[in-house]
Amino acid sequence: SEDSLIIRGATADHATTSAGKLMIQTAQVGVTDGDILGRIDFNAPVESSGTDAILVGASIYAEADNTFAADNNQTELVFATGASEAATEQMRIASDGKIGINTATPTSLLDVRGTVQVGVDGTGHDVKFFGDTAGSYMLWDEDEDALHLTDSSPIKIGDGDDMHIYHDGTNSYIKNAVGALKIATEDSGVAVSIGHTTSETTIND
Repeated sequence: SEDSLIIRGATADHATTSAGKLMIQTAQVGVTDGDILGRIDFNAPVESSGTDAILVGASIYAEADNTFAADNNQTELVFATGASEAATEQMRIASDGKIGINTATPTSLLDVRGTVQVGVDGTGHDVKFFGDTAGSYMLWDEDEDALHLTDSSPIKIGDGDDMHIYHDGTNSYIKNAVGALKIATEDSGVAVSIGHTTSETTIND
């Protein structure tokens, strides 16, 4: 139709050439870091409001991440969006596969510079982090509104891992390596009780 572009492969049954391909190329003979190899812009140039309304609202472009050479074509893919201005970068896939959100230089596989939210108030989701040891993980269970750690997966507190809290499958432990372990209240006249409700030991203020 008049408002669509269809690209169809040349052959009916082939592993690689049966798929359609869109090729965007640059005519540069010397590509350096930051050069754009190809770009797709989205905008509404005849929007009657004019001004910001006709600026590029979103872009996807390939940007060289180094000077190209016989053994190098490092390229990053950039995603840009606009609100009341020409589209600016929001997310980038680096040449080594790292993804940066709100950063052009991601330092980990997923690098988010800003607040990360899972779910909304009253409607959450499970979040699970696995450790290096098989069967070791931390789970935020949205059904129970609780954080679970598997046996022998400690909570470590302090710059030098000074305090550990964990359960080893049989017993529960609070281990303190530096300084005194203090159990206290902030206000005077408040007692601290240890034990079950039928056999408590109360330590008075």
